[in-house]
Amino acid sequence: MAESCTRKLVVEVCNAKNLMPKDGQGTASAYAIVDFDGQRRRTKTKSRDLNPEWDEKLEFVVHDKDSMPSEMLEINLYNDKKNGKRNTFLGKVKIAGSTLVKSGSEALIYYPLEKRSVFSQIKGEIGLKVYYVDEDPPAPEPAAAPAEQKSEAAAPVPTEEKPPEEVKEEQKKEEQKPKEEAKVEQKPLPENPKPEEAPAPAAPVDGQNPPIPHTDKQKQVKEKSETAERPDLVVNELELRSLAGDRSRSSCDLVDRTPFLYVRVVKAKQAKPESGSSVYAKLVIGTHSIKTKNQSEKDWDQAFAFDKEGLNSTSLEVSMWTEEKKDNDQIAESCLGTVSF
Repeated sequence: MAESCTRKLVVEVCNAKNLMPKDGQGTASAYAIVDFDGQRRRTKTKSRDLNPEWDEKLEFVVHDKDSMPSEMLEINLYNDKKNGKRNTFLGKVKIAGSTLVKSGSEALIYYPLEKRSVFSQIKGEIGLKVYYVDEDPPAPEPAAAPAEQKSEAAAPVPTEEKPPEEVKEEQKKEEQKPKEEAKVEQKPLPENPKPEEAPAPAAPVDGQNPPIPHTDKQKQVKEKSETAERPDLVVNELELRSLAGDRSRSSCDLVDRTPFLYVRVVKAKQAKPESGSSVYAKLVIGTHSIKTKNQSEKDWDQAFAFDKEGLNSTSLEVSMWTEEKKDNDQIAESCLGTVSF
């Protein structure tokens, strides 16, 4: 049966344009990290260049052709600080596997860099060539034709002619052989032949290991032969390379980092506090709002966390409110002031 062809994905990271300066000196040292199907590749760092050119070709193994349209190709750009600090995010691009084309139909496409959250300051674009290649398996070597061997085997072997004296001696020897065999058959058998007793196996001495039976070795040989007959147990060399690449990752690659915005409300000051009233603070970011506890002394010391991925505004409003109960058990609220960040 013919082996199925293997497929690999090729990502050519060509260049980037108009990147956001992130090094504090008006430039950036950019490099790209490409992830696909559990595999990761990295380009070289182009130092102090807002329009870097890599022209690097990165290859990935496609383990399952049928599931490739559901896979996602992700490219992340970072600023390489090279001093042990955390690298700065420059933008990302996501390409669906269903949009990938075959080799020969690719073209240089510039993708705008996307933000990771609403607080990210990102600009610019990256030029990529993405395509896949189907490689046919190597053709089996043709078996050598055994025509020459057959002709040599069929050729008659030349025999040497013997002198008539040697031929007569051989005939005499052949005539004497049946006579000797008849004499051997006429020898009387011994009376009451006793079967030879086999020596009893020696009992194992204490402290010595008993002999190991050969059945275990036979089982091991059978198991090896069974594994050799089953090709599905053989791991592909390309899969071993991808597994070795996954082991080199750090533990942080297994979990996506989720950024949070923390706001701590400590206390408030009021020039003329009203008796019988309570004060609370209200925090608003877009459609998300939360408030502190009602305190008469106006000391809250509470911390709140907002998920950056779910925020839909870039401004934070902190307002201060008072609550006062009236005679008819109604609560009157009034705003004392608002601060925006």
